[in-house]
Amino acid sequence: MNEKLFRKSELAGAAAAAVGSFMLLNLYDLTGNSPIGVMFGAVNQSPWELMKTVVLSYFVISGVVLFAARPPFHRFAAAGAFGMYSSAVFFIVLVCLGLCRGALLYTAIFAAQCVGFSVSCFLCARCPGIREWFPVACFMLMLMFVMYISFTAFPPRLWLFMDMISGRFGIFS
Repeated sequence: MNEKLFRKSELAGAAAAAVGSFMLLNLYDLTGNSPIGVMFGAVNQSPWELMKTVVLSYFVISGVVLFAARPPFHRFAAAGAFGMYSSAVFFIVLVCLGLCRGALLYTAIFAAQCVGFSVSCFLCARCPGIREWFPVACFMLMLMFVMYISFTAFPPRLWLFMDMISGRFGIFS
């Protein structure tokens, strides 16, 4: 693995993922409230909907980094899963601290993407033992996929799914 190319790819990936998140934030409105916008964009300002855009863009850009830098697959997949969860958890912490209102939302998204890609880059480049965590990482990715699909379609009535502006849950309540 060319470590220099990998680091540059991860850095560019963080920026590209942040831009992707910004675009996904407005996808629901841009598609005229279509089902595609519901599934991949943010339908309201709930922490879940905002985090959904962070996780989806992280996942897509990680796939691009995988094909561009060609790191060892098992190490990269395990490191990427931990990076994705790090990004999501960091973003939710920022939401809980109230740092995701107005223009700060874009800064928080960029910071979350940087944290996720930094964790992924460190684990992949500096921790060869991360390869052993590949089965756990596969389970984590499947769990995120199931949560993504089920909570997007049927958000529970918890604070994580409540719109910070209107107090609604999802698009139907």
